[in-house]
Amino acid sequence: MSMNKRKKEPRQIAEGKKNKEKNVFEQAVLLLDSGKEQEAAEMLKKAAAAGYANACSALGCMYLFGHGMTADPKKAAVYFRRGEKLLDPVCAYWLGTMHLLGRGVAKNELKAVGYLKGAAEAGYPPAAGVLAELYYYGEHVKRDYKQACRWAMRGASEKQVQALNILGHLNLEGKACAKNEKEAFSFFAMAAEEGDIDSIVNLARMCREGKGCEKNALSAMDFYKKAGDLGEYGSYNQIGLMYCDGEGVEADNKEAAVWFKKAADHGYAAAQCNLADLYYEGRGVWFNDGKARKLYTLAALQGYVPAMTSLAHMLYEGEGGEKDLKNSFMWNERAAELGETQAMNALAGMYLAGEGTEKNPEKAVEYYRRAAELGDVYAQNALGVRYSEGEGVEKDDNTALKWFRMAAERDYPPALYSLAVMYYDGCVVHKDMNKALELLRRAVALGDPEAEKFLKEIYDEEGIDGKDFPGGGRL
Repeated sequence: MSMNKRKKEPRQIAEGKKNKEKNVFEQAVLLLDSGKEQEAAEMLKKAAAAGYANACSALGCMYLFGHGMTADPKKAAVYFRRGEKLLDPVCAYWLGTMHLLGRGVAKNELKAVGYLKGAAEAGYPPAAGVLAELYYYGEHVKRDYKQACRWAMRGASEKQVQALNILGHLNLEGKACAKNEKEAFSFFAMAAEEGDIDSIVNLARMCREGKGCEKNALSAMDFYKKAGDLGEYGSYNQIGLMYCDGEGVEADNKEAAVWFKKAADHGYAAAQCNLADLYYEGRGVWFNDGKARKLYTLAALQGYVPAMTSLAHMLYEGEGGEKDLKNSFMWNERAAELGETQAMNALAGMYLAGEGTEKNPEKAVEYYRRAAELGDVYAQNALGVRYSEGEGVEKDDNTALKWFRMAAERDYPPALYSLAVMYYDGCVVHKDMNKALELLRRAVALGDPEAEKFLKEIYDEEGIDGKDFPGGGRL
């Protein structure tokens, strides 16, 4: 007796098809693990064509990063779109990041955020982490700490590293939540365990400052070392600074030089400059102005302003090599363009003397003015002198007085002396001997030799016993 075969239900057919696609995908993964990327890609294409979302995301990543094939972001986007239509959150995540960067697709921040939100809401933690960062830093979207907190909380529930890091920042700064340094430390610690460099650096800073934990320089150094070993070479530089300044440890320039060198060897500009300072001053290392000049040059070429001014000085003085006024002028000019007042003052001096450039008192005044307006007391006093003497600008004692006063208010000794002279002579102010003497004594107390000389002359000419006045006995 024959029995009729039962027909398979549509659900069974679908499940069988899905299992078949899954088997193909798993075989492809095995091929990938064994380094057979091209064979794996062919199998993945079959699974993707059959509508298996995981195959779409795998192929998209292979094309995006060039694994086993030539990188082709446009083809990657094709597979990610296909997977996103199949509601795959991984594909939505990658489409979002590609739209953020305009890689393989048109740059579209609105679409990017939409895809990322879709992926995050579907439970893909990395998407929540990226959204948290975008809203925290205000990149590609308007800064919104509440939104940053919302997405960070969602990602952190799955211990997503970026999300944990952002929660650390929010708690540390009291943004979108009450300030809680202990909670911040805890979130950074969880992210650090997963190798997040920014979190490791933040743990170092918190140990260094005693935020959220006991102040502990050695723990800070341990975290800085860990970050440096992971490629954040500025952390080696921080250890060097701590040894240099004796911060929480015994000051040790020799040990500082070791850490500066570790960072400098990796091209970290600030460390190159700090190591150059040690060679220039002979602290912790043998004095070597040639090495100092070379290190300053390496850092200056990276745009590090303190190195530019130090290099300009060495070129001007002929230290560590030949004197080179033109290049000294050039480096000062570059630093001045970046807002460095020390370089502006140096340029002014070179224009006054005609060194490395043609003599131009008017340009000198221009640079002194720029530095003075940025609050540099040396420049404020120098500008007062220019107006007082009428060099590079029309003589104007009232304007000179203004700049002398501005610098004197910050106890700049040469300005106190210049202002004292104006009160002594009664130049655009009422002649006032007591005021002149008061200003001169302040300047002398701060070590100004011109003021000391002038004060002694006044005592001698007026027959004054310096001991009769406060501070007079210092002479």
